[in-house]
Amino acid sequence: MTHTLVKSPDYAAWLCEMKSRIRSAHLSAARAVNRDMILLYWDIGRGILEKQKEQGWGKSVVDRLAADLRKEFPDISGFSARNLWNMRRLVEAYSNAGVLAQAVQEIGNLEKDEFLQQLVAELENDRTEQAAEFLQQLVAEIPWGHNLLILNKISDFESRLYYLRATAQFGWTRNVLLN
Repeated sequence: MTHTLVKSPDYAAWLCEMKSRIRSAHLSAARAVNRDMILLYWDIGRGILEKQKEQGWGKSVVDRLAADLRKEFPDISGFSARNLWNMRRLVEAYSNAGVLAQAVQEIGNLEKDEFLQQLVAELENDRTEQAAEFLQQLVAEIPWGHNLLILNKISDFESRLYYLRATAQFGWTRNVLLN
């Protein structure tokens, strides 16, 4: 009976469907985990930035925080001082009011698509908090390594937005993004 089952076209089609559903669920779970980690990194970066501004904490807070987090979570990577600085830099790059205002001017000169129209509308209506949240969600759509590549290689805010969106939309690998 087992031999007959393996040769059955119904079984082969059903097996193919199951494999596809498993792959899809696995990919969906990985994206959800990535999104949550990026949002966590954003919160950590924002916290460092805020504490340094509000409390006057210096650079040593990042080293201390890295050591404390690695001690508490030894099996979780991503909490090195270098990565914490990257988290702070990411938030600073996408939260700077001057950069957001500049983006409105630059984007206003372009042919506006739906994404850019939404961002411009939020910025023009003085809803910078909502615009920052919109950017945060966009950043969370792509892997951390992709975000760092964009942050490190591109200084122009408008270009960063393009590559963030294109990477999220087309699922670019890091090598494709690099090229």
